[in-house]
Order: sequence, then structure tokens, then C-alpha cells
Amino acid sequence: MEKLRSFYESHPRFHVAIDCVVFGFKDGELRILIQQRNFEPFQGAWSLMGGFVREDEDIDEAARRVCKELTGLKDVYMRQVGTYGKVDRDPGARVVSIAYCVLIDIDRYNQQLNMMNNSYWENITTLPDMFFDHKDMIMDALRLLQRKISREPVGFNLLPPLFTLLFRITNLIIIAIAIRISTNTMRAQKLPLISSLTE
Repeated sequence: MEKLRSFYESHPRFHVAIDCVVFGFKDGELRILIQQRNFEPFQGAWSLMGGFVREDEDIDEAARRVCKELTGLKDVYMRQVGTYGKVDRDPGARVVSIAYCVLIDIDRYNQQLNMMNNSYWENITTLPDMFFDHKDMIMDALRLLQRKISREPVGFNLLPPLFTLLFRITNLIIIAIAIRISTNTMRAQKLPLISSLTE
């Protein structure tokens, strides 16, 4: 046991984080939940929201907890997008982040959390500059949605359940178009990093 402990202690330790790319749909717009950070590093910058994985949590379990803390909702649609681990991605410490794509009905979202987290629902095509590699996470999440929505009706997770089937199908088509437009827009803009904050 001592040799085993010595083996692990001989390797560096670092943080594992969860970042949530939370999408909603309102008034014909595909929106994303972002926050203006009221803490360091990069206080005042725009970012996705997330949290760190605890020692006693599985990755998916941590993602569900973080999502519940950020949205007030549980049992929502979540899919892992990818892992992001560039050495210099976080100036505060060595952090490897796992991004999750989350789809929710905005009408079920706890709006009081906006004030608590300094968060906002922003149209995906008019996002402000983002920091770290969050622009990559958003782009990858959009690509994932684009693939998913062509094979299964995942867009229903963005809609209230009590509307007519025709309404839901119509909005599903609008969502599919919005995802395609958003993906193309972001690809063209390449959502620059907040270089002004690092210069």
C-alpha cells in the first residue's frame, strides 16, 4: 500500500472542472446562459458557468450537481461535449475541464439564480467575447446539437411540454435552423478571446 501511495504522490495533481453550456429557447431565439464573473481570475469577463469535481463524485454525478446549482433543475438533458486541458488555459491553476451540453425549458429556470450568479440569457448569435477556451466549448456543443437534432428530436427538451404537437414540431424546425445559423455565425466570427484583459 505504501508503494502504491508513493507511486501516485510522485505524479502532479491538478483540478478537474465541469463547465455547462446551457441552451434555452425563447421568443424564437436560441439562447445560452452565461455569466459576468464577479470573482477572480478575470473578474468582469464573460464566461460559461461551472464548478469543480469533488473527490467523492463521479464525473456525470458532478455534472448533474453543478447543473442543478446553476439552473435549479434536475433530470434535464445533458450530454458530454469534450475535455479541455491546455496547460495555460486557466491562469489560476492547472485545470482540466469537461464540458457538458445542457438543454432546458427557460420557463422552468429559476430566474432568481440570475441575480445570485450574475448570469444572463444571451442570444447565441450576439455573444460577447468569452475567456479561456469557452468559445471552443460553445462551438463544440453547437456541433453536437447539429448532429443530434438531425437524428433525434432533442430540441423538444428546450420547449414547454403543454403546447400542441404542431406548435412543438414547428418550433423544433425553428430550433434546428437557429442551431445551424448559430454554428455558421460563430465559425465566421471565431468568437475572439478576451485579449484586452490579458494584454
